Amino acid sequence: MSSSEEEHEPARRMESTHLEESSAALPLMASPNLRTTLKETGWSVLKGVLKAVKDNCGQVPGLPVALSGVIAVMDMWDDADEAQSKYNEIAHNISAIIAILAQYNSVDVMPQFMVHRLNWISHQLKDIEEAIKMKTQRNLLNRMVEASGDKDKVETLFRHLVGTVEYLQLECNLFTADKVDKLYAQNLLDKLSESRNASIESQNPDSACMSGTRVQLLDDLNGWARDPSPRCRRIFWLNGMAGTGKSAIARSFCYNLHDRGMLAGSFFCSRGVAGRDDVKRILPTLASSLAHQSPAYRTALLRVLEQHPNAGHDNIELQVERLIKEPLSYAFKNKPPMLVFVIDALDECSDAGATESVLEELIDASVDIPIRFFLTSRPESHIRTQFESRHPNIHLVLRLHEIEQDLVQEDISLYIDNRLLQIRQRTPDNYPNDWPSRADVTALTHRAGLLFIYAFTALEYIKKHPVKRFKIITSTTAIVGQPMNIRIDEMYAVILGRAMDRNECEEDDILATRQIIAAILTVREPQRLCDLAELTNMPVTQIRNLLDDLHAVVHVPSLDDNGVVSTFHASFGDYMTTSTRSKEFYIDPRIGHHDLANSCIRVMDSKLHFNMLQTPTSYEPTTDRASSITPTYLLYACLYWSHHLCLASQPEQVFLFWVEVFSAIGQVQAASSLIMKASTADMMKNNQELTALLRDANEFIVSCREAIETSAPHIYLSALPSISPTSRIAQAYWPEFHNTATFHPRGIGRHRNTLLHIKGHTSWVTSVSVSSDGTRIASGSIDRTIRVWDARTGEEVTKPLTGHTGWVYSVAFSPDGTHITSGSDDKTIRIWDARTAEEVVKPLTGHGDIVQSVVFSPDGTCVISGSSDCTIRVWDVRTGREVMEPLAGHTRMITSVAISPDGTRIASGSGDRTVRVWDMATGKEVTEPLKVHDNWVRSVVFSLDGSKIISGSDDHTIRLWDAKTAEPRAETLTGHTGWVNSVAFAPDGIYIASGSNDQSIRMWNTRTGQEVMEPLTGHTRSVTSVVFLPDGTQIVSGSNDGTIRVWDARLDEEAIKPLPGHTDSVNSVAFSPDGSRVASGSSDGTIRIWDSRTGEQVVKPLTGHEGRIRSIAFSPDGTQLASGSDDKTVRLWDAVTGVEVTKPLTGHTGTVYSVAFSSDGSQIASGSDDCTICLWNAATGEEVGEPLTGHEERVWSVAFSPNGSLIASGSADKTIRIWDTRADAEGAKLLRGHMDDIASGSDDCTICLWNAATGEEVGEPLTGHEERVWSVAFSPNGSLIASGSADKTIRIWDTRADAEGAKLLRGHMDDVYTVAFSADGTRVVSGSSDGSIRIWDASTGTETLKPLKGHQGAIFSVAVSPDGTRIASGASNGTICIWDARTGKEVIAPLTGHGDSVRSVAFSPDGTRIASGSDDGTVRIFDATIADPDESCSRREADTHRQVLDSQPSPATGAYTHPGASEHDPSPLPIQSPWPTHLTNLRHLKNATSTQDPRDMFSFALDSLDEPERWIKGPRGELILWIPPEYRHCLYGPRNTLVIGTGAVSLNMHRYLSGTDHHFYDAEGLLGLYYDHLIRYIRGRGLLSVTDMGSSSRGRLARGDDDIQHTLLAARALTTFIAGTQRQGRAVNVDMPGVD
Repeated sequence: MSSSEEEHEPARRMESTHLEESSAALPLMASPNLRTTLKETGWSVLKGVLKAVKDNCGQVPGLPVALSGVIAVMDMWDDADEAQSKYNEIAHNISAIIAILAQYNSVDVMPQFMVHRLNWISHQLKDIEEAIKMKTQRNLLNRMVEASGDKDKVETLFRHLVGTVEYLQLECNLFTADKVDKLYAQNLLDKLSESRNASIESQNPDSACMSGTRVQLLDDLNGWARDPSPRCRRIFWLNGMAGTGKSAIARSFCYNLHDRGMLAGSFFCSRGVAGRDDVKRILPTLASSLAHQSPAYRTALLRVLEQHPNAGHDNIELQVERLIKEPLSYAFKNKPPMLVFVIDALDECSDAGATESVLEELIDASVDIPIRFFLTSRPESHIRTQFESRHPNIHLVLRLHEIEQDLVQEDISLYIDNRLLQIRQRTPDNYPNDWPSRADVTALTHRAGLLFIYAFTALEYIKKHPVKRFKIITSTTAIVGQPMNIRIDEMYAVILGRAMDRNECEEDDILATRQIIAAILTVREPQRLCDLAELTNMPVTQIRNLLDDLHAVVHVPSLDDNGVVSTFHASFGDYMTTSTRSKEFYIDPRIGHHDLANSCIRVMDSKLHFNMLQTPTSYEPTTDRASSITPTYLLYACLYWSHHLCLASQPEQVFLFWVEVFSAIGQVQAASSLIMKASTADMMKNNQELTALLRDANEFIVSCREAIETSAPHIYLSALPSISPTSRIAQAYWPEFHNTATFHPRGIGRHRNTLLHIKGHTSWVTSVSVSSDGTRIASGSIDRTIRVWDARTGEEVTKPLTGHTGWVYSVAFSPDGTHITSGSDDKTIRIWDARTAEEVVKPLTGHGDIVQSVVFSPDGTCVISGSSDCTIRVWDVRTGREVMEPLAGHTRMITSVAISPDGTRIASGSGDRTVRVWDMATGKEVTEPLKVHDNWVRSVVFSLDGSKIISGSDDHTIRLWDAKTAEPRAETLTGHTGWVNSVAFAPDGIYIASGSNDQSIRMWNTRTGQEVMEPLTGHTRSVTSVVFLPDGTQIVSGSNDGTIRVWDARLDEEAIKPLPGHTDSVNSVAFSPDGSRVASGSSDGTIRIWDSRTGEQVVKPLTGHEGRIRSIAFSPDGTQLASGSDDKTVRLWDAVTGVEVTKPLTGHTGTVYSVAFSSDGSQIASGSDDCTICLWNAATGEEVGEPLTGHEERVWSVAFSPNGSLIASGSADKTIRIWDTRADAEGAKLLRGHMDDIASGSDDCTICLWNAATGEEVGEPLTGHEERVWSVAFSPNGSLIASGSADKTIRIWDTRADAEGAKLLRGHMDDVYTVAFSADGTRVVSGSSDGSIRIWDASTGTETLKPLKGHQGAIFSVAVSPDGTRIASGASNGTICIWDARTGKEVIAPLTGHGDSVRSVAFSPDGTRIASGSDDGTVRIFDATIADPDESCSRREADTHRQVLDSQPSPATGAYTHPGASEHDPSPLPIQSPWPTHLTNLRHLKNATSTQDPRDMFSFALDSLDEPERWIKGPRGELILWIPPEYRHCLYGPRNTLVIGTGAVSLNMHRYLSGTDHHFYDAEGLLGLYYDHLIRYIRGRGLLSVTDMGSSSRGRLARGDDDIQHTLLAARALTTFIAGTQRQGRAVNVDMPGVD
């Protein structure tokens, strides 16, 4: 490299710049527009490239000029033209500059290395210019002689330029890669959530020790920090009383360490300052600080964070392990510690328990980690005990207030001398010559004693009038031996006396000063001066004036109104809020909290409004928009009004707009906690109306939490419309929000019992327990933790209890609430201190398998445990030892143990289906095992008087037992449809609660055996545990959905009466021949007949069968109905009256699985589990001939041929048999031939034809299937039979031809469950468990289309429309699909709503509707019509019968009637279809899909049958409507016109507006409503003295004001309506502009 090149070589350092660099590597290729043509020379191409670079480099000074010079001389030299290929290559490489420069619009944002490199390129261009210019200036002869050399030299210079460009390109790529790495690392570090204002860099340098003071102490600390000895103790604790100068020493020590490169990180705690009073932010902040200083530690920490990105939010134990021990050990190995972490004022952290934990973990870990800790604090007991309980060799302790007084006073005297000198130099006054005198300095020094804060405060006080005030504070003499705080108290009294001197100050000013001080002392976090002004409703200038004489104790920013106002020292707050110390200056914190609570509400009144976040659309989830909540004092008001309310004496509140704020900041659970705190304030005891309002407000948040958390607009669009109409929130807001969806529930409602919805566990909650005083809830989870919650607010009150290495199966509080015991699949029992979350004894070991259940004895001395090892063990709590031999007797795992209230008996439940009772003293069984349950016993519990035991079982029942005699005390309690996992007695012993796999909690009266309220639903997975609070008013439940819920158990509301309907699976459905009725048969033993248009039951339930209904069939004329049942009978019913028309048809000896009418209605065929088919006379009920035998296993299905001459049967013997019925039945003989069974055939895999007159077999058996036949079907003309089998095939048999002509149809990959013929008999449709539907040509056996795929489960049923154009299919995932039979495409979106497998589907006779029956116990009817191409309504849309779908149901029958005006909708529109068939109100979705029918644009698919989708969504996933959990399995989908047999929920979407349409509220109406409420409230209760109600601001209510102004006023009126109360000692002034 030449000297010139070295001179201009750019720097190698990559400097930090704006993040505008591309993360992709820069290309080496030229841009496309720089390609050459055949006619261009390399030289001309190079000129073109240089011109292009010049045109794109204007942001780099000097470079365009250099390029222009080169281009100009290139035009003068043409001898280089022949070097085409060489210059093409050069041009190609130089063009890369364009791509590099395109990323920057200014040289200011370029990395420095790039600027240097571009300057060097400019220099090289000048060299090229000079070289070419010199050659062109020579005469022609010289040029000709030296031409070859000239070309080589020019080429060489250009190649040097290319090298520089390539080097620049490489540097850019490396720079970009480095940036990406740094961004990735910073992203991980940002997740630590460090407290950015807690380090030494954020502290005031002037607050360190004054130079020359604390010299010896700081030298000692520096010596400790530098001590290389491995025996040097790793922790130094400096403690001292308030005001002794600990923080100043810590700051000075930090500066010393920093200067020596030894400061690893620092954290200065501060009480009440957000982030600085949270002990869980200390270690993440220290780790982040060290990571920015030490590359080795940074690398090690990033390795940890890649595996545990949320380590900064772990519990303290894991934080120490992951942020301190592991990365430090990896980074520094065994090196001696040379870095120091500094933590100041640990006593100012808000959570004393967490502070103990961090000290315990750090002290224990300190001996193993290569770093030191310097800690300061007051000697508080929770800190002191951690050091006193450890070996002194681990740490050093220095008590600052015990240092020799003469040493301290020497430092204080020096401090006073220096400060007084500064004051004299800076503050003009009439100073005496000897001011300050040595005597006065000595006096002040003696008064300060050991307290630096005294000297600081005194000197701050005298700054304004130095001579006068110095004389005042030195005029009294200190008394030797006084308590330390006496001196500082006297100082504070002097300062306050001057500031609030009644001889010089107006009384109003004194009151205002007290108000300001109270606010400063009670704000949850220090406020900026401008924010404090808003919260106190005082001008900034007034606050400055009032605090002018308090500058010695309160920091007030001198010029900046955005500066923070705070006290200098915590001792001032201690003084002001301790009446015995501050006396007449005492400030009751409750008054401060009261005033701030009022101020918060006033701020929220005036600032909260609709759409706080300015969210542009409801279709997208709300992201974190907390930054949009401005101003900051509004966010403070929203967050902390409840905090102040609970510490004051009376409540105030604003609601829906307030909820928006918590949606924005992602703390919806906190909103519920705040309301619950408010409801327990003292004022609530005598304010029933406000208590009820708070209850409804909390219910709104808890029950609609999913919607609120996901999207702020859906507070109004989804949550508000879904709540109970009796809620005060609904009554207040519904009239003003017209353009929303309307829910019409039928036989189901929103539960109003949920008080709390607690989230925190990361997996299933297996057990809950409540403390004896009802204040705390303990929960255990398979996430291996136990957590403790405030039963009132749902807040976690301790750190998680961790230690188990397996799932936690059971938890229980001790009787006194001080301890918690837990059992786990790690085979241990652990006992914990409920306050500190620490284990009190070693784990109790002895069980050989999972510990399923634990409980304390009534006296708290023992723990009883039950295990999967089939034993019960009793343990001594104090020693951890077993007190007797294990109790053995159960033959399967113990699932539950309970102990009687007197402690004498133990009850246990087991997988062996028994309950056993044991003597606690002897371990012997005291009764015979209680054997009634038919399945595992999951839960047992004693009543509080010990006289009764209840048990819950997997058999879905609850049993009540006499605890002494073991006799059942009542009828079995039935109602749950899943395992009963948990039972609990109420304190009165009358009521019990039960939790089940069916996701519900039920409450029962033990005297009547009846449920006393509707089931409590809301959990989205199995309920695993239930328990009553001690007062019996609430139930706590835990669930596999990972949450705990608290329910109101008071019986103060009438339960919604369930509608008539089936209570178990619907096994069969059938349309009447005219399509006007639908019949359903259920496992509940009933048949019901419904109007297919309205859903109304047309007759009472048909009862008589004593078992499940397996099959039903209408007679051809629709007058009769036949049914087959598990009770082995066939019954015949009048389909009009519901009366049995004959006696039961008996003869079968097994379940009747199938019944069918002949085409003329004269005969009924039935197939049974007894392997026979019977024929019955439909008029008399007599059996026609002998049973048709031959099948060797159960007959699943029977069917008549269209002319009634043949019967086909399918059986589990894998065969289909065809029977001839034309001869006299009495002549029938035993027909044998089949060897196995088939469904719609036989299990022997054959089909036989028989002559019913002669008994002769007609031809050979139809054989071929190799597994059971699931389904058979006749063709419409009776000539063909189709059969589907478990052998994955379909076979088509010709009843007229030889069986060998049967066609084998292969293609399915699994069982074929269903087959059906098309109406013309030319095609066969099959459905399989492989999830596909196939269409076959009946004559050739070939597939006519590709398989129809769309279901996510097995196909159980198919049906073909009467016109043959469509196919319907029902599947195990609960969906129905409709397909075009000609194209194989889905013609509408899947029909959803069923909560379990769809077993049966059928078209109505006119093909416009589809009926489906499901294992969820319901029949649903769907509209199968397609909208016209012009997007107008389908022809069914105007059907008057469909208008009832939006009305309220009949109380008697549950059917809909024509709607009238609802109470909350004063102007209802004419209602037709509940879902919009036009897109006018959802116009933002119009272009999102090409689907013609708007109803098919929406999706409400079930993610799984256990947990349905929560949202109705648009075609692109837009959030249309949130569906409450109670409604999800009962919701009418867009095409669902009727739900029969259970509760149902339809939607009216006609007026719904969403997306960017936020005009779904009536601002004027909202204002008027709350204005009326306000006036009634004021006049009716006399709680307010209303003043200043003139009309000066009436114009603000004039028409034409924008919506926001109206909403602001409405919110203000709402607040006053909700919370108007009388303040102690003076009236509240309510400013309501425009109110006369």
